[in-house]
Amino acid sequence: MTALSLMYLTWLLARQSELAVAAYGVAGRIETLLMIGVLATSTAVTPFIAQNKGAEKTSRIEQAIVFGGKSSTYLGVLLCLLLYLFIQPIASIFSDKDAVISYTANYFYIVSLSFVFYGLYIKAAAIFNGLKLTTNSLKISAVRSFAFTIPLTLIGSYWGVKGIFIGVALSNVFAGFFASYQIRNLERKEFENFSKKNIIRDYLDDFKWSVGKRKMDKALVKKYKKGKEPNDVLFWLSRPPSERLLALEQIRQSYNQWKIWYSIRISKSLSSC
Repeated sequence: MTALSLMYLTWLLARQSELAVAAYGVAGRIETLLMIGVLATSTAVTPFIAQNKGAEKTSRIEQAIVFGGKSSTYLGVLLCLLLYLFIQPIASIFSDKDAVISYTANYFYIVSLSFVFYGLYIKAAAIFNGLKLTTNSLKISAVRSFAFTIPLTLIGSYWGVKGIFIGVALSNVFAGFFASYQIRNLERKEFENFSKKNIIRDYLDDFKWSVGKRKMDKALVKKYKKGKEPNDVLFWLSRPPSERLLALEQIRQSYNQWKIWYSIRISKSLSSC
């Protein structure tokens, strides 16, 4: 969000309540901490795409775009669930005033629903920067601020503080859709094969894979829990994680003992020469 949008939102909230301004400041700090994962992956995507664009490895660029979209979606859903469960105690860390805690909680109850789309907007900007299409990145940022955030929060202010928060959430949603639309246009022009992918089916495949993997792991544990595993791979897959870690630690210790013994033998051999 641009500095102008932040100033405008602060002005709108100040017209409603001073405590709402304080709550918005608290919410901004919490949101910055929570969005570290999204921001970190976005920062990593930009140089990765730029490097592969220079090397003309379009397949890796396509993988980075897919990774950006999926990471935004999964992290956004995870953050939303965590905030719905723990926002009240988190907000109480920053303020002891009930009104500030209430405003902060209401902010996240509303705005966290749009975190998936906000993450898509951030990732789209990072992708455009990596492809040296900085004008596109500037365009989606300007559209979010001036076409969505300012007018929607102004309309929402007629319904009070919650209306402003709803305006922020809607601006994130619209910005996410607009940024995704811009990315899809880029895919049709630059990556013809990639543009034919079915995004919904891709997410469903991820879900089916995760469910299927859990079922497979449970079946392995159930089937091979009595020490009748036909090979080493199935044996270790059927062991609990603690047992695997213990076995790795024993291997590490044995290797270190062997290395010390071998170095002593080598030094003795050299000294006798």
